[in-house]
Amino acid sequence: MKMYPPRSAGAAEPPRDEAEPPSSSPPGHSDAGEAEARAAQLRRNQIAIGLLAEWRADDSGYDEQTWPLVKELLKRHPLSIRD
Repeated sequence: MKMYPPRSAGAAEPPRDEAEPPSSSPPGHSDAGEAEARAAQLRRNQIAIGLLAEWRADDSGYDEQTWPLVKELLKRHPLSIRD
């Protein structure tokens, strides 16, 4: 990497004889595509956070009423890797 002294106002850009660094994107993917993917993931995360907040605020008693049944059924029919 070449180091250039600081330029004064109005000075021309130093010549670039080095190639631009490669993009971190895989071939066929653009940075715009990455930005869209990040934005979509952010939207999904925000939706999930909203659902979790709604679930935590639920005071209907449904969970407390249903959990003993679910727990008993899981004991009787445990999940298994075997098929």
